[in-house]
Amino acid sequence: MSLMDRASCAADGSFVLDGIHPTRAMDLACEHMAGQLGEASVEAVPPGSSDVLIVIERMAAGGDRIGGRVVDAAIGQPITRFEVAAAPWSQGPHPWSLAKLAVEDVSGRFLIKGLDGTASRLFVEAVGYPAQDFGPFTPGPDADVELRLGRHATLAVRVIDASGACQPGASVQLTRVVEGDEPMPFGDLLAAVARTDGSVEWTDLTPGAYTLQAACGDLRAPRQRIQLPPGLRTPLDVTLRPLPDSGALEITALDKDGAALAGAVVRVTMRADLTEGDALPEPYVGVTLKDGRVRLGGLPPGSCLVMVTASDVMKNAFGEATVIADQTAHITVRATR
Repeated sequence: MSLMDRASCAADGSFVLDGIHPTRAMDLACEHMAGQLGEASVEAVPPGSSDVLIVIERMAAGGDRIGGRVVDAAIGQPITRFEVAAAPWSQGPHPWSLAKLAVEDVSGRFLIKGLDGTASRLFVEAVGYPAQDFGPFTPGPDADVELRLGRHATLAVRVIDASGACQPGASVQLTRVVEGDEPMPFGDLLAAVARTDGSVEWTDLTPGAYTLQAACGDLRAPRQRIQLPPGLRTPLDVTLRPLPDSGALEITALDKDGAALAGAVVRVTMRADLTEGDALPEPYVGVTLKDGRVRLGGLPPGSCLVMVTASDVMKNAFGEATVIADQTAHITVRATR
């Protein structure tokens, strides 16, 4: 199961999660949004388990609060119209549900009541700014924070080889880093193909930290972390080089009926990078073509786990393969739904 897999309970409280990872035990969390808020979790559930019981104890609405104001990060002036919401910090940057508070105030001030005192993440949206999240904040009778919204950032990438020649058709992936959280290898991903001049440009990005990786054939650039300031265009040259003793993996992704999964995101994680108890490492990433295939070059030799997620619906496919130096391995994975 990816970090984003979810399911709604039926009227009798039952649920089914399919398309989960075939070998890794998963932590399950459940939240009840009707009436009084309640949540519970069960850890280390093996794949294929049935009759998992999650007991929710409802909680009375809290009496704590978070107040503050929202300002423009560049000039410090208040933003007078916005929406703000709070969610438990433990739910990460993609909470299961959000009750947004619409604010119109000349001083940019807001007040969220009824919180239970646990660490919270605040989400803010305003016209002309990317949606942003902040935290962790501890609610309390005197909690007062300032949230600074930055304008959209732009990243302009030029992909070249060691001689300086542009690399049209190179695959470039950008992943946002959420400060204070563990890495999310199955989280948000922006993928693009370099134009004839080797360029890729993203506009309307949320300011902050990102990781970037690029590859073309058997050439690859080491993954790097970059910082995008608000309201600015950041140019970046990415140099691809052959990696010694590397191999390639060609993945064919099919749906449950055997049809090609085009435009699906493929993530390959080397088993050597996995350490029990540690956060999952960032994977090597690609996007399938119309025939459902993608070739990832410049991979280190060894056993790897493959996860494929279709972009239109939650169709997950999993597999395992072995990368061999100076060779191209092949694997076909089929979605379970």
